[in-house]
Amino acid sequence: MINLIENIVDSYKKQPVRTKEIILPVPIVIALYAMHTLLPSFASARAITFMHFNLVMAVITLDLMLYNMAAKPFMALNPALLLLFVPLVAYFGFRVSPQIEIYISMGCAALAFFIYAMRMTIIAIQYFDYS
Repeated sequence: MINLIENIVDSYKKQPVRTKEIILPVPIVIALYAMHTLLPSFASARAITFMHFNLVMAVITLDLMLYNMAAKPFMALNPALLLLFVPLVAYFGFRVSPQIEIYISMGCAALAFFIYAMRMTIIAIQYFDYS
């Protein structure tokens, strides 16, 4: 933990704006997780919520890894974060039933898995083509 904080401080000293951009998804995900605790899927199908968040974080981590290793662009407001907003908007904005919200959360988790799997497949194909 101490090394993590030291690395963040060092990065902040060298590139404060870029460090903020890279760290920004973490508080966003934490805030969205707090909001998801109010959803029916958290109360009755908590494993779906955990998988949903883990898969979205996997996509964000993959983007961060590609930014670090292959100089691909990294966006602080990652499009995968939209998958975390969909159940919230559906339940609180459109007032869908609790069962429908659970299905929406399942769909978003499945979509996050699909995005992650497809991107990893593309990376693997590129790796095998160049090795």
